[in-house]
Amino acid sequence: MINWHKEIITKSNKIRMLRFKRGVSMLRFANIFISVMVYIPIICVLVYIAINPRDTALWGKRWQFKNENLEPSDEAVKLTRIMSIIMIIIGIIAFIKTIS
Repeated sequence: MINWHKEIITKSNKIRMLRFKRGVSMLRFANIFISVMVYIPIICVLVYIAINPRDTALWGKRWQFKNENLEPSDEAVKLTRIMSIIMIIIGIIAFIKTIS
């Protein structure tokens, strides 16, 4: 009688462990899915900024100026490119850390 009871407890623990493992894998999938949905668009925008810094140096600031043909300075273009490359590196490191 005691052995039968232990066998039921052991089987129920195995079922719980299987449920737990399945739940963990679903959480891992959700974590990876959300990370991809968040980080990939951000990294794509940063790559665009690194490729075209002259076009993107004045994002959100054009309304402040009257002149239509605005040209950012060479220093502003250089700073925009350097900051986007640094943010790409940080974003990739954060992405890898999140999914691993």
